[in-house]
Amino acid sequence: MKDVIVDVLVDIPGLLEDLDDLRACKDESRKLSLRRDLIQQCWRYDRQLLSWHNGLSCEKDFCRYQIPGLETTQIPIRERGRIEAMSIFWAICLVVYATLSEVSPQETGFSDRTNPQQYAAKLVQVIPRLVCPGAGLYSQDVAALPLALALPVMEKTDLLRDQYTLLMSNLKRMPGEDVGGLCRRLSSPLAPPCSKLAEAK
Repeated sequence: MKDVIVDVLVDIPGLLEDLDDLRACKDESRKLSLRRDLIQQCWRYDRQLLSWHNGLSCEKDFCRYQIPGLETTQIPIRERGRIEAMSIFWAICLVVYATLSEVSPQETGFSDRTNPQQYAAKLVQVIPRLVCPGAGLYSQDVAALPLALALPVMEKTDLLRDQYTLLMSNLKRMPGEDVGGLCRRLSSPLAPPCSKLAEAK
C-alpha cells in the first residue's frame, strides 16, 4: 500500500505546476481545457487516496485517526510510523482537495472528505507532535515534507489562513534550531515554490 501514496506524492509537483499554468493562462479556451484536466487529475488522486486509506483502516473518515498529545513522551515505534505516514497522507489530501476546491468552486455535492480545512486542522495537530523534543531527529526530518507541501497552500488559501497562522505559531514555540530554520525558510518571500520543495525532498 505504501507504493500508492508514493505514486500520488511524486505527481504533486506536476499538479501544482498545472495549477500555476491555469492561474496564469489568459486564453479562455485553453483555460477551460486546463481546468478540465486538473479536475480529472484530482479525482484520479482521490481514488488512489481512497485505495491507500482503505488498505490501512476500515474507517471511512480520513481524519478519524487520533494523534497522541504533546504530553505523551513515549510513543511505540509502530505508532510513530503511523503518525509519520498519516502526516504525509493529510498533506497530500490538503493539496489535492484545495486544488479541487479552487478549480471547481461552483460544484456541489462533493464528499465530506474533499474539504481541505479538515486536513489543515489535522496537520496543525500532528506536525508539532513530530518536531517536539521527544520525537527524535528522524521524526523532525519526516515533518519537513508535509510542512513543505502544506504551508504554501495554507498561506495562499483564504479558508485555511487561520490554520496556517496557528501552525506557524505552534512551530515557532518549539525549541531547536532545525525547526526554527525550517519555519523561517518556508515562510520567507524568497522560499522556493512548494513544487520545488517537494522535488528537493
